Amino acid sequence: MNGLNFSDAKKILSDALGKLGFSYDSRSIVLQNWEGITKEIERCALWKQAGLMKMVNRMKNRMNGAGWGAATAGRLLYRIYLLSAWYNKSKYL
Repeated sequence: MNGLNFSDAKKILSDALGKLGFSYDSRSIVLQNWEGITKEIERCALWKQAGLMKMVNRMKNRMNGAGWGAATAGRLLYRIYLLSAWYNKSKYL
């Protein structure tokens, strides 16, 4: 693969195998659904610690910035929400 960068090579190989990657903007999902997400996190028994919502709000403020920290904060909040929703609504627990 002379003259190709890694991203181009990965796309060519992915297309050859018939696979297509999928990505989404977790930051916008979190921001657009902020009220419901925070309620779900607050209701979860896994996170019953003092200062939780202070930390969640701090991460929201970080998400409004730029750079890798903003993207990481969005992904982390989304993962905390998914775990909270699973724990709160799972019929197997």
